[in-house]
Amino acid sequence: MNISHMCRLFLGQLQLIHIASFGLIGSRGSIGNFISKHPDSIPIYRNNQNHLKILSKDEMIIAAVPFRSVEDVLKTIPSERQKDLVFLCNGMVNLDQVSTCAELYFGVKEDGSLISSDYPPFTSVFGLHAENFARVLGDLGVKTEVIKDLPDFERLRFAKLVWSSAFWLLCHCHCHCHVGSVPIGKVDKKLQNDLIDELIDVVTKSDEFNLGPNNRTQFPQKEMKRDVLDYASLMQHVTPSFELAMEEIESRNGWFTARCKTDVHSRLLQSIKN
Repeated sequence: MNISHMCRLFLGQLQLIHIASFGLIGSRGSIGNFISKHPDSIPIYRNNQNHLKILSKDEMIIAAVPFRSVEDVLKTIPSERQKDLVFLCNGMVNLDQVSTCAELYFGVKEDGSLISSDYPPFTSVFGLHAENFARVLGDLGVKTEVIKDLPDFERLRFAKLVWSSAFWLLCHCHCHCHVGSVPIGKVDKKLQNDLIDELIDVVTKSDEFNLGPNNRTQFPQKEMKRDVLDYASLMQHVTPSFELAMEEIESRNGWFTARCKTDVHSRLLQSIKN
């Protein structure tokens, strides 16, 4: 067998090996930059999608973008590839629009190192590419749960929305203290609990929490508060970004103000505006 024939045979065998790559939109943010460390990641730019051609037609495309960019991503990614998008963001992505959504319960420090826990709540993912996304984060050291039951995923989504809406307010209304200092330092525990309870109450009264096809579960108010407080404990040494919170205020705090009149929440928002 000559060398030329051997090379052709070797290349043919390589073509039979499928390397599971994935596209990544938003690699400049802290979460996107962290995920970009995975060796199988391929950067996708919304203004230049040539890298999409490298991916197989069913390989996932992770969109590590803020909520305000969701519609922009949906408009710029070809319709035949939108089913492969996996959205990661703090706002309430419409699950009728996307096939896969993840709720992140980990953090990334300024030096790029990971903040994670071996205890719940875990980062959770629901939808078409849930298994693939869990594999990627698992490779990066993040414990990730694949959620099959929509009400369980809804609880984690709303808990993260409450956390994202509450703790930046509690921190930045009181001398930029750390999250962990909120209940024991500049802010008393009653204020923290009052705010969290008030926001969870808004979720309870809304008709947007999916309890499943037969409303077979009661609203998980206690479990949601536990998720909020446990994640706050994990992130106790992190100061939430004021700038990012203000950019996302409509999709975070605005979700609550659009649905129900609040007391503590409105008062803290007003203090920020003043």
